[in-house]
Amino acid sequence: MTALFGLISRDHIAALFHLSDEVKILTATVWTVILMDCLMTFMGSTSNDSVFNAWVTDVTAPENRPKVETVFAALPIVAMGAVVGVGSLAQSGVIGYDVFFLGLGAFVVACGIVGLFTLEEPQHRIPSSTANYWSDLFYGFRPSVIRTHKRLYLALSTLGFFAIAVQVFFPYLLIYIQYMVLPGVPAMDLWDVTYYICAAVSVVIMLGGIILLLKLGGKNKVYAMVPASICFVAGLVSLFFAHDLRAVLLGVAPTVVGYAVLMIMLNASVRDFTPEDKAGQFQGIRMIFYVLLPMVIGPALGNLASASSAVTYTDEYGVSQNAPTSAMFLCAAAVAVLVFLPLGFLIKKGFTPTAEENEA
Repeated sequence: MTALFGLISRDHIAALFHLSDEVKILTATVWTVILMDCLMTFMGSTSNDSVFNAWVTDVTAPENRPKVETVFAALPIVAMGAVVGVGSLAQSGVIGYDVFFLGLGAFVVACGIVGLFTLEEPQHRIPSSTANYWSDLFYGFRPSVIRTHKRLYLALSTLGFFAIAVQVFFPYLLIYIQYMVLPGVPAMDLWDVTYYICAAVSVVIMLGGIILLLKLGGKNKVYAMVPASICFVAGLVSLFFAHDLRAVLLGVAPTVVGYAVLMIMLNASVRDFTPEDKAGQFQGIRMIFYVLLPMVIGPALGNLASASSAVTYTDEYGVSQNAPTSAMFLCAAAVAVLVFLPLGFLIKKGFTPTAEENEA
């Protein structure tokens, strides 16, 4: 599916559907891209978010899951850097977009072939109690299942509030920096040594804070999650008041510490509380809390928070938009505070994965 994007062009679409009108050709091309993206997402989500994540849950244990999630947090950044680096060659015309997508698709296929022969089904996995597809599909929505696995759904709710808070500001972050932060910094001032000092201090705080909290979380995830939640909220509030680049650089530190540690520990906790024989049946539920609801609710809140912005910019489609304001960080902080509600109940019930659920 990824490789096929290299074959999508207005000329190819016109030839395929026998079109000559430029408006119809453009419309058909846009719809082809949208439909192909849906198909690619379905394939990618099925293989990665569903099957691979279930496999990881099966082959890991509570004591090593934070380390695994740390690797998972780093790998997408490395992958994105690699894709952006190669993609820049396509943007500059060194290679064609057809070569870029065909090469990327071939690489993914190669990874799949390697995985086919290297990833083994866990021997300890208990077979699912049902073989009915529709029953398995809606298993996680049953009230009786929710009551039986309360800690899992509390962990999912905590993850959901956290993810919504992230999506309030994350989609607008680069635009905010470009139109609201950098314009206030004269080009000559960027050479000021204080900017580099603030950036260095921020990096040290981020690395030190993440390492310290992950080490504490290795003993008990609560030791990492509570201070990480506080750091995340405090960082977002500080970014609301940060209108100078130096203040922004320093405010990023606690925000990133909280974001990284919470993402790692919450995803690890969801795996801990997932029933051993039902890992695959809960992956869709996880995606609802982690992706679907946050990506619908979060950006809408961020856009609402910046609705009164006095600064406008023209997007890539030629449409005038309100530039995001620091109010989105305060809105994100308000959502992030809600993390403490399910987290408090979860702490009360206990984080020991082997503990039995006492409530029916």
